[in-house]
Order: sequence, then structure tokens, then C-alpha cells
Amino acid sequence: MKKTLATLIFIPLFLLTGCEDKYSKEWFIKNHDEMIAKYTECLLDHSWSEQICQNAKNAMKQERGQPDVEKGRKAAFDALDKQIARQKVPDLNNF
Repeated sequence: MKKTLATLIFIPLFLLTGCEDKYSKEWFIKNHDEMIAKYTECLLDHSWSEQICQNAKNAMKQERGQPDVEKGRKAAFDALDKQIARQKVPDLNNF
């Protein structure tokens, strides 16, 4: 019974720890496509307070100058520009 209880407690903890390491700065540096995708998502959602977004941002900074990273960064900011252009601007003359 104690072994079963211990197993039920430690296996989920082990799995959760592994998930965090998957999205570390070092992991993003080795996986540029995922880094660019997460960076773009965080940029569009303004969610830089999340650790995974910080990791993607820091990896982008470190990998600056790599052709695929620069292309991805440009695409991310193009997507942000499109998002901003779609937003309605309030008419301040009708108050």
C-alpha cells in the first residue's frame, strides 16, 4: 500500500519536472521552429510574465543573427502589426 501511494505521488512529480525542462531556454535554442512559434504566441498574447515565454524570448536573444531566427522574428512582428491594424481605434471626437 505504501509503495503504491509513493508511486502515485512521485510519478506525477517526475513527469511535471520533465515537462518544465522540455521548454527551457536551452531546449528552445536547440528547437528553433518551436522557439519562434512560442515567441510569436507570447508576443501576440502579451504574456511575457509566463516562464515559458521568458525562456523563448531569452533563447531568441541568444540566437539573434541566425537566418531562420531573424526570419521568424520578422514574421512575428509582421503578425503583431496585422493584429494592431485590425484593432478598432476609438473615436475620441464623440465623447
